[in-house]
Amino acid sequence: SNYGSACAAWDSTNCAANYDPSDLDSWCCSQWCYVDEACPYAKASLNPGMEGKLWWTDVQCDQNAQAIAQCPYKKTVDSTESNFAACQCLEADMPAQYLKDNMPTSYGKTCAPHDFHHCPDWNTGGVQMGMWCCASW
Repeated sequence: SNYGSACAAWDSTNCAANYDPSDLDSWCCSQWCYVDEACPYAKASLNPGMEGKLWWTDVQCDQNAQAIAQCPYKKTVDSTESNFAACQCLEADMPAQYLKDNMPTSYGKTCAPHDFHHCPDWNTGGVQMGMWCCASW
């Protein structure tokens, strides 16, 4: 099999069938490939029996921001009342001196993919922005 041999969204159609529900997130729709453990961006495989044997990264791969934003796999969280209450968005405005590119002071005020529309603008110097650009926070 060529699974993981080149950049592709290998898990976009079968992530729920192959991984523990607690591991599911938008990474399932991200393009990635297997890399050498020495890669500074390498992450250990989540595949049962392959932990510590196979390493992957999405840094070398171009990402489809729309596919990641629309990814059906979402991170499950421990939503007990105490955890939920402790992790509420503060709904605080960001001080203007920390904002980039005329972003609104409401940046980060509520849970949303705040960086989705700005990542292409911030992708300077050949830096791969990664799937975090599409994540809600």
